[in-house]
Amino acid sequence: MGTREIYMAGGGDPTVHPRFLDVVEHIRKAGMYCYVNTNFNLIEGPVLDRVLDVGLDELTVSVWAGSPEVYARTHPNKSEEQFQRLKRNLTELNRRKRGTPLVKVYHVVSSINCHEVDAMVDFVLETGSEWVEFTVVDTIPGATDAILFDEDQRKKLYHDSLKARERLARQGLDCVLYNYDQWLRRIGSPDSVTGNADKNIVHTFPCYIGWTFARVMPDGRITSCLKSHRIPIGNLHEQRFPEIWNGPHQKYFRRKTLVAEKRDPFFQLIGNDPGAACGCEKSCDDLGRNLATHRRLEEVQGWERPVLEAMARVLRQREAGVAR
Repeated sequence: MGTREIYMAGGGDPTVHPRFLDVVEHIRKAGMYCYVNTNFNLIEGPVLDRVLDVGLDELTVSVWAGSPEVYARTHPNKSEEQFQRLKRNLTELNRRKRGTPLVKVYHVVSSINCHEVDAMVDFVLETGSEWVEFTVVDTIPGATDAILFDEDQRKKLYHDSLKARERLARQGLDCVLYNYDQWLRRIGSPDSVTGNADKNIVHTFPCYIGWTFARVMPDGRITSCLKSHRIPIGNLHEQRFPEIWNGPHQKYFRRKTLVAEKRDPFFQLIGNDPGAACGCEKSCDDLGRNLATHRRLEEVQGWERPVLEAMARVLRQREAGVAR
């Protein structure tokens, strides 16, 4: 089907699966780019050795802390010593790798760790990782909304983040800041205090994710975006993926979401908060993909549009013929 990338993430840690490295190896042999999102707790010893051998392209390491104390607070089932072990193993991987995997350290920021921006940045530099990315915690009402930062914390967090960028720029190291403008946009808005960090952007351009991405859940369910888990479009135990990808539920999702203003009641079904008028406002995990597609479409030359439209008509006619 022309798939270019596989991202192993979400719903648990991929490295828990006893054959996860066999899967990575299979993906790479199929010619696809492979990412793995992990807490890195199981990548050590022989597993670390094989990670270096299978050709994995990128690792996103979810840490959420710059110090052992805050790591233990943000991971109640982990200890301060496990933070130190993670740091040692990540440093060892980066020291031994031959170019890949590229490593991005990922921090979900809440009231628990919002004071650690500098320490989180230093962690990346000390381990020899390529990037650091920050995002605002996406809370569930009545369960985790207590860890949202307040307005005073937000202002300090924004100030600390600007200072961190200035410090890295002076050292010529600001290239380690991944997607940092989006981070500053999120925490620069008071909406982030109420958990609506993407309210100021999701209504400014259409959503294209229904054409560029799909998520396979552990139980075989397929969802159209990273936040549409309440409205799956099919299940791999019942249908082949091409049938789901081109099926009625996916087409319905595409029709509903290809809009700038996301005011339709359909958007109440997106995300973790059933009470949200538009779940995309809280945190759009597909924002980077959508922005990349939007920019690419804006770059399409005038003569390219009629060609693409003609190709689309042919494909629709062919699809209709197959359906008959």
